[in-house]
Amino acid sequence: MSYCSRCGVEVESQIKNCPLCDAPIQHLEEPTGSRSWMQPTDDKLFRAFPTSVDIKNRVYLFLTTLLVMASLILWAVDFIDDNSLTWSWIPTSGILAGFFYLTVFFNLYKSFLRLTLGLMGSTVFLLSTLNYLTGAQWFFPLGLPIIVGLQILFTFSFAVIKNFKIRGYNIFGLFFAVVAVFLILVDGLIHLYGGTWNLSWSIITSFSLFPFCLYFFFLHYGLHRVLDLTRSFHF
Repeated sequence: MSYCSRCGVEVESQIKNCPLCDAPIQHLEEPTGSRSWMQPTDDKLFRAFPTSVDIKNRVYLFLTTLLVMASLILWAVDFIDDNSLTWSWIPTSGILAGFFYLTVFFNLYKSFLRLTLGLMGSTVFLLSTLNYLTGAQWFFPLGLPIIVGLQILFTFSFAVIKNFKIRGYNIFGLFFAVVAVFLILVDGLIHLYGGTWNLSWSIITSFSLFPFCLYFFFLHYGLHRVLDLTRSFHF
């Protein structure tokens, strides 16, 4: 349908003159192509505010630049002091591990398992590098088993939480139970690294966490106190 530009009456598309005022009817051609003529050719030029992705990328670039600048300053100070790079490799390895942690957080935060695996890989890199630079021999018998054990506990906790019908106080109870198991693991591995498997301080700390574990499970399953964390944290 077309409209008269003088009186505004609606007429058929094939009418050439308005039946009321006899003014010529202007017929506008429909725009061709897949994009409408009302749409901008470049969406980036019409963004009034940066998106969340833009902000995340800017923050990531800013923090990465700070890490690179810190590494360059350490290398410069070390080279000026000793005419070679010696002690600066140790803090630089920590900065590089920080870059790995940063990359994992910014890119894998939507997946819990990928996030924990990325953090475990970054920690393995950091500890193995420090072990190599310091000439020690504690990474394989002590550091790596602790990291692998922690990753197993993370994966187990994630699988258990996914099977909870209602996620509330039971998550807190599971947290204290996992922390108690991890402390026992660390204590045993430290004594095993010294020569024999034994438990000392972890027994007291684990038993001190045990009442909190029972308390939260009792709140959730015994008293049926509802604290639905699914809506709050989008599990």
